[in-house]
Amino acid sequence: EFYVDLPRLVDEEVLPMEDISDEEVRFSQHGAVTEEVEQVADAVAVDEVGIQSLMGELRSSGFQVDVEPGAVTVSQVVSGKGVVGQSSVLNWLSDSGRALVGQLFEQEKLSNRAVTVIQADASQSDLKSDRDLINAKSAMYVNWVKSSPQFEGDAADRPSIMTVSRGEMPDLGDAASVSTAQDNAQAIVLADNDDFDAILHFDRTENAHCAIGIPVDGGRLPETAPVVLIVSQGKEPEAERGVVSKFSRPSGGGRGRARRRSRALFADPP
Repeated sequence: EFYVDLPRLVDEEVLPMEDISDEEVRFSQHGAVTEEVEQVADAVAVDEVGIQSLMGELRSSGFQVDVEPGAVTVSQVVSGKGVVGQSSVLNWLSDSGRALVGQLFEQEKLSNRAVTVIQADASQSDLKSDRDLINAKSAMYVNWVKSSPQFEGDAADRPSIMTVSRGEMPDLGDAASVSTAQDNAQAIVLADNDDFDAILHFDRTENAHCAIGIPVDGGRLPETAPVVLIVSQGKEPEAERGVVSKFSRPSGGGRGRARRRSRALFADPP
């Protein structure tokens, strides 16, 4: 397997590639560099109880859910190192979503938290349109935020949430204090000027509807609250990002014809 880094285009801006040393060049996950190990060690441990609570909120909203067992960190997602084979996050996270995570991390609005991927299948429910998915995921995430101990005891205390979407915006009513941004540039300006507990970024890739919940440093979510990518997929992606060739065996009728010829050659004579 060969993995390559390619320049990314976000909002018509080409993001430059990072230079890497010869020591960091490797195949797949063999020979992982020390830097990646340190990044994992520096990350705050994920709140497993909080993840189970979040999955419960998703189920109550009509989703069939499954959490991905692998775990990576914000710094790994930003750099792209040590992710392939550990998590499917780069398969689903759009360039816009990844760029927002990177900008928040660079400006110290987001610490090196754990990143968790949750598959949320809505195929058996009435949640079909993007509007339905955005409203359901937003309500679920806000309910999960409000279950944090920092909000207990004050029913009138609403979370401060920023939503980022180029399309549909969620309707959260009075459940949260909501600010909206249509792109990353607006989101970064808002994050610099106001205090938020979390940011919700919505996007649709070719294969899935994705919502990423980002706890903001300085907000009221605990340090153990992870960055959560909630994926409602339509079909499996054909390959992981960066995979040039999987050296997979081609499918088709060629092998069937070969087996028939083989049986004809070695069949007993009449």
